[in-house]
Amino acid sequence: MSLPIAGVVFAVTDESSTLADMHPLHALMFGVLMLLIPALALLMLVYTGARESFVFSRVKGEGQRITRNLFGRRERVQAVFSIKSPKQLELRRSKGAKVRDTQLWLVMRDGVEQRLTNQNVPVVPGSKRTDVWLHELADYLQVAVPTEVVEPVCGAATTAITAPATASKMAAKNLTSSPP
Repeated sequence: MSLPIAGVVFAVTDESSTLADMHPLHALMFGVLMLLIPALALLMLVYTGARESFVFSRVKGEGQRITRNLFGRRERVQAVFSIKSPKQLELRRSKGAKVRDTQLWLVMRDGVEQRLTNQNVPVVPGSKRTDVWLHELADYLQVAVPTEVVEPVCGAATTAITAPATASKMAAKNLTSSPP
């Protein structure tokens, strides 16, 4: 934060600078704008989702895609989807795409599809970490582990993404759907 302040001070105090001849109010506005740059960077650290994770619940029969900021204090539910009747897991990669561009999709029995790939962790088929993760996820969802990568058919993806649930909606849902 001291770098923009030092830059403004040196620009104003230098005799050959155009800021020295500037009206004081304009120079003040320039200094405030220079201070906004690091302030905006700090705000982006707080409010931008940097970590993405999936939470599955067999009891509720739903999965959630959750993002957290860098410090882990701000959490948002980005999508809520059903996992009550999964058919299969599919590894998909577009024709000509790189290996790290592989995506994992959950296909339901009614044809609805949900992408389960994080934006910040690549799915690399054949790697030890990906295989362990796929086995754990397939065991939890009680479906077969995907073994081959398929090409998506154009126009066939019907992704079910619902609006993020607010805390009041989630509380109302828990009150109405809790077992007796």
